[in-house]
Amino acid sequence: MTVSRVSGERGVPAGMVITVLGTAAQKGLESQLQQVIPRLRTIERVNRVIASDWDIGKVHGRITEELTTLVDFDRNSVAVFEEGENPLLIHTYSMGHTDLGTGSRIPLDGSAPGWVLSHRVTRVDDDMAASPDQFVENEVLQREGMRSRLMIPLFVGERIVGTLNFNSRRKGAYSLMTVERLGSIPDQMAMAIEKYRMVTRLRTSEEKYRFLFEQGPPAVTVGRNGHFLDVNEGCLRLYGYGREEFLRLAVSDLSASSDEESQVETVLRTGMPVEVEVLQKRKDGTHFWGLLNVFPVSGDLVLGQITDITQRKDAEEALRREKDFSSRILSVANVLIVVMDREGRIVLFNRKCEEVTGWQESEVRGKHIWDFLLPERVVAPIREAFSRLDEKDIFPFYENPWYTRDGRERNIRWNNSVTRDERGEVVWIIGTGIDVTEQRQLEEQLRHIQKMDAVGTLAGGIAHDFNNIIQAIMGYTSVLKARIGDADAGAEEIESIERAGIRASELTTQLLGFARGGKYEVRPVDLNQVVEKVVSMIRHTFDRSIEIRTELADGLSAVEGDAGQLEQTVLNLCINARDAMPKGGILSLGTHQETFTGGEKGAPEEAPRGTYISLSLSDTGVGIPSENIPRIFEPFFSTKEPGKGSGMGLAMAYGIVKN
Repeated sequence: MTVSRVSGERGVPAGMVITVLGTAAQKGLESQLQQVIPRLRTIERVNRVIASDWDIGKVHGRITEELTTLVDFDRNSVAVFEEGENPLLIHTYSMGHTDLGTGSRIPLDGSAPGWVLSHRVTRVDDDMAASPDQFVENEVLQREGMRSRLMIPLFVGERIVGTLNFNSRRKGAYSLMTVERLGSIPDQMAMAIEKYRMVTRLRTSEEKYRFLFEQGPPAVTVGRNGHFLDVNEGCLRLYGYGREEFLRLAVSDLSASSDEESQVETVLRTGMPVEVEVLQKRKDGTHFWGLLNVFPVSGDLVLGQITDITQRKDAEEALRREKDFSSRILSVANVLIVVMDREGRIVLFNRKCEEVTGWQESEVRGKHIWDFLLPERVVAPIREAFSRLDEKDIFPFYENPWYTRDGRERNIRWNNSVTRDERGEVVWIIGTGIDVTEQRQLEEQLRHIQKMDAVGTLAGGIAHDFNNIIQAIMGYTSVLKARIGDADAGAEEIESIERAGIRASELTTQLLGFARGGKYEVRPVDLNQVVEKVVSMIRHTFDRSIEIRTELADGLSAVEGDAGQLEQTVLNLCINARDAMPKGGILSLGTHQETFTGGEKGAPEEAPRGTYISLSLSDTGVGIPSENIPRIFEPFFSTKEPGKGSGMGLAMAYGIVKN
C-alpha cells in the first residue's frame, strides 16, 4: 500500500490517494490492511487536531505524542518561514534540555531550514557529524546528543511555509520511507501554518488578511444569515463561478444534500471550529466531496475553508469494495479458512468453518483455538509449534481432528502459512483446510473390505483342503463301523470320531459360506417366511425373559437368494442377540419395502436405483464395545467364553450377505 499526496490546481493540497495492489491471495490483503489501518487512523487523528485550532504551536504540542507512533525521534519541532525574518521555531519538543527551543530563531543562511528552502526537497542526514554541510545549528544539536536529522518542507501550493523537523540520537534513523509513513500530515501542517498566519494577520490589518485569504486554500466568509460575504480565487475556481455570481449565493445553494446541517449556525452558536466532509455542487452541476473547516471570526462572521477530497473518497470506496470482494471470496470458498494471531487466538473464521463446526465467527473470535476446537490429545504439539514460531514456521501440511459444537470429531487436512512483518515478527497464522472425514471413513471401509476379502480367500482355501481331509476321515470311519459292528469294542469311540467329523464338516461349511465358496440354491425367497420360520424355532428355545417382536410388511416382493442360508444368517444374528441379553430384553425383527431414486441417506452403497427389501434386527442387550466393532466379521473372533461360541456366526452372515 502507498499513501501519496494529491495536489489540485496551483499545487493546492487536495487530499491523499491510497493505492492497494490487489492480490489473489487473501492473506496478503489481510496483512496489509491490518498494518496500514492503525497508521491511517493515527494520521486521521493528527489531521483532525491540526484542523481544530489555528494556533500551530498549540497544535504541535497536542500531536507530539501521536507522532511518536509514526516516527522515532528524540527531538521534534516546527520551523516557520516569515517574510523578511529568520526562520522561527514556533514550537519545539525535546527529550531533555535544549538550547534551541520554542521561540528560537535560526539564521536563514547556513542553516538546515535555509538549505531546504533553497533546494525545495526533504533533507535526510544519517549522521550530522559526517555531513559535508555543517549548519549553524549543528553544534547545539550535536552537543545535545543528536546524530540523525529529517527535515520535511511544508508546501502550500508552490510555496514552502515551514519545515517539520525530527532528530534522533541514533544514526540512520530516517529515510524517505519515514516521510511516507506520515501520510498527509505534512500537507495538513502546511495548511495549519497557513491558517495560523491567516488568523494572526486578520488581527493586524485588512491588507494582510486579504493577502492570506486570497493566497490560501479555497475559502469564504459567511454571515449569520448563511450568505457569502467574501470569496477567494481558489474557491471561485473550485466551484466554477464568477465573483459577483458567487456572492449572490448562500451556503445552501452549494450543498448537494438537501438535509445537510448548517455548519455556520453550529460554529456561531458554540464558538468552536468545525470540520466535516460535505458533498458539494459546482456551477456546471457536477458534484465533489470536500473537507470543510469552519472557524469563528466574530459573533456574526465565520471563515470557511474547503479542500477537494474526491480522489481520497474514491480511493476509500475502492478500498472498501476490495475488502468486500475479499470478504465475499472468504465466505463462499468451499474450504475452511481460519486466521490466528501468534498466540493462537482466532481472528477470522469463514463460513465453511461455521458450517463444519456449528460455531459462529462472532462466538469464536478472540478465543484460543485449543480451548474448544481441538481434542486434548492433539493440543500439546500444536501449542508447542506456536511457542516456537520465533525459531521456525508452523508445519505447512498437517491433519488433525476438530470438535464440532455438538461434540463430534471431524478430520481436517490443513495447508498452513505464517505471515511476518518487515521485522520478521509473526503477524498472522493462516490455515486453509479440507474436511476429509468422509474420505477417511471410506478409506477405512475399503481397507476393511480388502482385509475381509483376503481373509475370505484364505478361509476358502483352508476350508476346501480341510473338507477333503474330513471326507477321508468320515469315509474311513464308515468302513470301521461296518467292520466291527455296534456291539464290538471300540464302537463308541468310532461314534465319537464320526460326531467330531460332522461338527468339523459343519465348520468347514460355515467357512465356505464366509468365503462365498459354498453351494447356493438361488431362487425367489419371501423374507417374511424366512423370519417366521426362524422365529418359530427360537420362540420355544429362547428364555422366556426375552420378548420376541415382529413387524413384517404386507405384500413384500420376493428376493433372490438361498432360503436356507438366509435362515442361517437370521438365526445366527438372533443367537447373538440372545447372548447379549442374559437378563432378558426385547428382540425385534422387521421387514419393509423401500424405493431408492439416488442420493437418499442410508441408501445401499453403489446400489442402482430401484426397489429393495429391508430386513432389520435389533435387541436391547449390552451392545458391542466400540473397539470391537472393526473385528466383528473376522472368522473365529469371539468375545464369548471358551466353548460358547466359534466366532463364525457373524463371519458366515457377512459372507452370505455379500454373496
